[in-house]
Amino acid sequence: MWSTRRAFLTSALCLAGIAAAPAAFADGHATPEQAQAFAKKAAAYVKEVGPEKAFAAFTNDASWHDGELFVYAYNFKGICVANGGVAKLVGVDMSQAKDPITGGEIVMIQVAIAKDKGEGWHEYHFSNPASKKIEKKKTYVIRAGGDYYVGVGAYMAN
Repeated sequence: MWSTRRAFLTSALCLAGIAAAPAAFADGHATPEQAQAFAKKAAAYVKEVGPEKAFAAFTNDASWHDGELFVYAYNFKGICVANGGVAKLVGVDMSQAKDPITGGEIVMIQVAIAKDKGEGWHEYHFSNPASKKIEKKKTYVIRAGGDYYVGVGAYMAN
C-alpha cells in the first residue's frame, strides 16, 4: 500500500512539478506544440553535451524552464534522472506511477514510446499544480540517446 501511495505522490511531483513558473504564454498555458519543441531542444542538448551534464542542467538551470514548461528525464527502468520542477526526486523509481483517472501507467508508457518509436505523444491525467485539479496532460517524449528519454508536457484546456 505505501509503495503504491508513494509512487502516486512522487509521480505527481516528478511529472507535474511542484509549482508552475510565471506564465510566459498569452493565456498562461503552454501548447502541446511548445512542449514538443522544448522536448526536441532538450534531446538535442543531451546529444550535444552528454547525459550527465544535460540532466544536471535540466534539474538546476532556470534556462530549461519556459513558463509552465520544464524538462524531465527518465531511464528506461523508470528512474527519474532529471526534473526541472523537483530536484529531490532525481533518483526516485517512478515505474509504478499511474494515471489517477484511468489507472494506466504513465512513466512506463513513455519508456515504451521512446524505446519503440523514438519519440511521440502521451496523453494522461495528472494533478495540475496551478489549478490543484486533475487535468488532462499531453506530453511529448523523445529518446535522448542510450537508455534515456526526455519529456515536456502541457496541460490541456478543459
